[in-house]
Amino acid sequence: MKNAKSSRIPTLTAVGMTAVLTLTACSSSENFDFTERLEGAPSSIKFSVPSDLGDLHEDYADTRIFDSITIRAIESEDPSMCAVQYDYDYARGGLDRLVEFAESLDSDYSVEERVSSLLTNKSPGNEQVEVEEDYSSAVLHLDCSPAPREPEEVVGVTLTYIDTREDMIMPIAGADVSVMRGSGSDGELYIQEYETPDWRVDSNGNWIAD
Repeated sequence: MKNAKSSRIPTLTAVGMTAVLTLTACSSSENFDFTERLEGAPSSIKFSVPSDLGDLHEDYADTRIFDSITIRAIESEDPSMCAVQYDYDYARGGLDRLVEFAESLDSDYSVEERVSSLLTNKSPGNEQVEVEEDYSSAVLHLDCSPAPREPEEVVGVTLTYIDTREDMIMPIAGADVSVMRGSGSDGELYIQEYETPDWRVDSNGNWIAD
């Protein structure tokens, strides 16, 4: 009998995220690498892991799933809700590793539903999630937040790798993001919390064990 594996990625709350950001409104595209707080309220954020942080993980360079994940605030088909689009930039072999891991899970859900869950941090079969057949992007519908510091609902962005010792997908960095309606067609994204489990940046800009 095949050993059951868990498809649960450690949540941001579970790893003790505490950094709530102070943000001001604007509309733009920003890059975020988990080294310092992001000011502003862009409509698009590209999340990536700094190379020096990646070098600290034994498995990350060879088994990472993504090079980056970009999320964009887009118009929802439901006028009462907000929506974000995920665009996935896979590392070399990353998509194959993700699908192989999903196939190995002991689950009643389809492989497509398992991959969707791993990509969006939402439960398999969630009706608010739409994933492209080639897993290049996904759209997630969520409740709009009434204010920057009052998240009604958040979406998770998690950069992951395969821990070869535990045979599990693990997070190297992640963030919780809320969405507000903007003044135009684009919405506004607010990073509520972010974390790099087991690591933090010191006052000299070096990554050290947390």
